[in-house]
Amino acid sequence: MLHMPQISPVVTPPRVMTDRQLRGLVKKGSPRDRALLAVGLTRGEIQIIQHTLKQAVALTDVSLGYIVTANRLTPEERTQLARGALSMSRLHRRRRRADVELDRIIEQFGAEAIWRALDRYTQPSCDNVTITEIVD
Repeated sequence: MLHMPQISPVVTPPRVMTDRQLRGLVKKGSPRDRALLAVGLTRGEIQIIQHTLKQAVALTDVSLGYIVTANRLTPEERTQLARGALSMSRLHRRRRRADVELDRIIEQFGAEAIWRALDRYTQPSCDNVTITEIVD
């Protein structure tokens, strides 16, 4: 009896490219090239990394504002958000409200006054040091 060796299929790793590389291929490619790119994307033969914000909005059907808000969160806040312990809408409003309040304060006191206050606030303190200690 003849024994046929089992041949395992050749698995090629997917081609990984950035959004910029994909845009270059799309821009320069013919309709045939773009169709083959689309097939490669749908079959997982091509993978895109480092999506743009515009792509992320289109892929996830979420507002750009929510993406920006989520991007500004600390890792701990993102974990709490994923668990449902924080509300996305509340976080989004919190960020905007803080910006509005800062703008109002700057309009009220002026940018120069805010800079002076920041300089005072961040100036090193010499409370327990005598003049002779500083000179020595």
